[in-house]
Amino acid sequence: MPETPNYKDFCREVYLQTYESTYPIELRDGVSAAAQQAARLSAQRKAIDRALVEGLLHFSPEVSEREIWEAIGITHKINVANLSDFNIAEQDQEPVINKSISAHQSWIKSSGHSFERYISNIDSADLQHNEVRFILQSDLTKMIKENRLANTAEDIAGLRSWGKRF
Repeated sequence: MPETPNYKDFCREVYLQTYESTYPIELRDGVSAAAQQAARLSAQRKAIDRALVEGLLHFSPEVSEREIWEAIGITHKINVANLSDFNIAEQDQEPVINKSISAHQSWIKSSGHSFERYISNIDSADLQHNEVRFILQSDLTKMIKENRLANTAEDIAGLRSWGKRF
């Protein structure tokens, strides 16, 4: 009796086979960087689509859609990153990708918070004259909890609806 394939391996194989067979067809005779990029993107879309459909057909409902999607996602990220070019062994590529994504997400969050702090510290005569003040979400939350806003009840209700739940 043949062994049932692991859904992660299955999705990986379907994705890679589809990508590798589709890329040359999509490329046709294109040699420019733009043609190569367009062919890569088209082959990636087709690989994702086929791996998702086949993964669902073969493994649902035993394996959730989320798990199948994540298996395709890591395969796609490894394919795009092409870490073999950096002499990173195949078995080490998934942890490298996951660390890179985590680092990128950390940067997005940290840089966003830094930008918000920068904006909240802008102080100019024009802003003061018009009674405009930038406030961080965390400071606003604290001010609302401590009833330190002079706004109307309607204004405060609106402010509550924009941000985190108080």
